[in-house]
Amino acid sequence: MKEIIELNKKLIEQLGRCFPEGALILGRNDQPEELAALPAALREEIEQLRGEINEVVPNDFTYSFDLGDDCPGLMIEYEDGSQTGFFRGHNWQLNRSIIEQLKEFNWDAEREQALAGCQIFDVMKENAKHLPSRLPSTRELQKAFRVEMKEFLKAKRQDLRGVHALMWRGDEGVKVESFEDQASFCRELPDIMTVQYLVIAVVADGKPMSREELEILKKKAISELEDMPISHARALGKF
Repeated sequence: MKEIIELNKKLIEQLGRCFPEGALILGRNDQPEELAALPAALREEIEQLRGEINEVVPNDFTYSFDLGDDCPGLMIEYEDGSQTGFFRGHNWQLNRSIIEQLKEFNWDAEREQALAGCQIFDVMKENAKHLPSRLPSTRELQKAFRVEMKEFLKAKRQDLRGVHALMWRGDEGVKVESFEDQASFCRELPDIMTVQYLVIAVVADGKPMSREELEILKKKAISELEDMPISHARALGKF
C-alpha cells in the first residue's frame, strides 16, 4: 500500500486538494479529464503504478484506487456480468508494497466469495419481480404527516430561492433536505428513493409543488432505476 500512500502524499504536496469531487478515482483503464490535466511527471508515475497493478490483478477483477485526499485506498471488485458486482474492504498493510500484497492475494477465495455474493443478488432480483410495490402515494404521505407538512410549508414559503424537500425514513424520522434548484433535486431523487426516504412535500423557490407534479417526478426517478433492478425494487419499497 505504500506506493499509493507515497504517490498521494506527493500529489497533495505539489497540487493540494485540487479535485472537485474530493479525490481522483482510477480503475484499470480510466482516463478522466482530471488525470490528463496533471503535470506530466505525476501522470507518468500514476500510469506506471497502474500498469504494475494491472499486471497482478486478474482480468475478471477490477479495482479502484483514489488519490488526493487524506485516506487513499484500494478497492477490489469482482464483476459478474454487466449488472452485478461484488466488493468488500480489505485490510492492506500500509507499510508494505501493494504490488507484493496483490501477488500474495488469494484470488480463488475472493472469486468464490464474490460469486456467492452475486448469486444472492440474482435471487433478490428475481424475487423482486414478483413483489408488489409498497411505495405510498404523495397523497397518502401528506395525509399521514399533515402536521409536519404544515410547519414545513409555513417555514419554507418564506425562502424564495432553492428547493426544499420534506422527507421521512423509519430509522431517522422526518427531516428537510435543501437543493440549489429543481434540476439538482431531480438528479438526487433516484438516490433519495433508493435509500428509501419517502418524499412528503417539496417547496421550490417559495412555491409548494403540487401533489401531481411531485408524483410525476417520483415516477420519472423510478423509471431511471429500471436498469438497476435492486435499486429499483428498493425505491418501490419491495425490500
